[in-house]
Amino acid sequence: MVLRVPNYSVLPFQLAPGSKFVRHLYARKHRDNKNDEGDDCTLFVANVPAGATLEALEETFSKYGDVKDIVLGGLTKDGAKHVAHVVFEDAR
Repeated sequence: MVLRVPNYSVLPFQLAPGSKFVRHLYARKHRDNKNDEGDDCTLFVANVPAGATLEALEETFSKYGDVKDIVLGGLTKDGAKHVAHVVFEDAR
């Protein structure tokens, strides 16, 4: 079964290499809320698990280009949901 979420790319994500547990990340081009323009080098990522590390995220996204920076944020009260912004060196 292929999971589809409108306006997002769905990517498999493992907290640890070789782990049997796979979580799905939802990624889309980052948009500025003020003018709805996108940043071609930055992705907004949702559904990042609470135990995710910067290293694991970089390993996942480095398949798509050179990762310049990753910013985790948006922790909910229950600690179960995160968002991240992944910045690439250049747009692809």
